[in-house]
Amino acid sequence: MIVDFDDKASAAALAERVEFAGKLGSDASVSFSGGKQLFFYGPTAEALRRGAATLRSEADALGVTPANVRVGEWMPDESRWSDEAPRQGERTAGVVTGIVGELFDRF
Repeated sequence: MIVDFDDKASAAALAERVEFAGKLGSDASVSFSGGKQLFFYGPTAEALRRGAATLRSEADALGVTPANVRVGEWMPDESRWSDEAPRQGERTAGVVTGIVGELFDRF
């Protein structure tokens, strides 16, 4: 899941609150590189659901609102996310369904 913010401060605050407080559990993680995006990783659909709920709850508690939330699967053979259009000449691989979209319906 990719969570976009309009500013770096909001992304950093949510990453710190979630990651360093250990709120995602042992089967999920958040990656923050200092920009306006958080990348959330989970090995299963259930981990993604739990993580999305945690991210939403913590974002609400901080008073920050993501500009956009996308759910996708990284496809290393194609060097792109599943929700991005294939580059010309590439074939399409499997796609992860939007299993957590309903948790972010108001964002």
